[in-house]
Amino acid sequence: MKAFYMSLGIADVGVLVCLEVLTPATIEAYELHHCGNDEDVNTDWNANTATYDASHGNFPDWWKDEIIEGAGIWNDQSGANFSLHHYTGSSHDWTKRTEPWNPRIAETILDWVEAGTCHLTDTDVWYNTRYDFVECSDCDGNEYDVRSDAMHEFGHFLVLDDIPWWQLIRIGCAMYEKQSQDHTLYNDDKNGIQFLYGKD
Repeated sequence: MKAFYMSLGIADVGVLVCLEVLTPATIEAYELHHCGNDEDVNTDWNANTATYDASHGNFPDWWKDEIIEGAGIWNDQSGANFSLHHYTGSSHDWTKRTEPWNPRIAETILDWVEAGTCHLTDTDVWYNTRYDFVECSDCDGNEYDVRSDAMHEFGHFLVLDDIPWWQLIRIGCAMYEKQSQDHTLYNDDKNGIQFLYGKD
């Protein structure tokens, strides 16, 4: 089974604003992960809920809390018929590792997708500790906000792909390639998850 990799790329840090008023409410506004090479079939979870476990990653308590808050933003703001639940013992682990030569800040690995159904069955996420992660609302250029990165990676966990960096009109959306600290979902983010899982 093919493993799919999604990641938050190297980013300039700053408070970014999604120009929501100019964003069309169409599915072209964000990226979806397609099943294999079939552009008409999207990979997704085969349920309206999924668990994750941030307790295996040797995170300090504040870091784990920020990951849980990142999931809560998707639960509270997406308007989708889908929810994320922290469950110690879930096979979907959030961890950290040191990757000194890897430019990725964090990475979501879609480990297993059922052949024939395109339903996701296993996903793991890791933070790259070559970078400095903090709890903050206004990080400097050498620090990364754990909650913002968790929001972005949970979008990948839900099988949304990156909004490319060159779509500058969408700066600040959770799935934009560069980091935002807004802690808010915008139309692009909501359209993606609602398209996959339906509206709440």
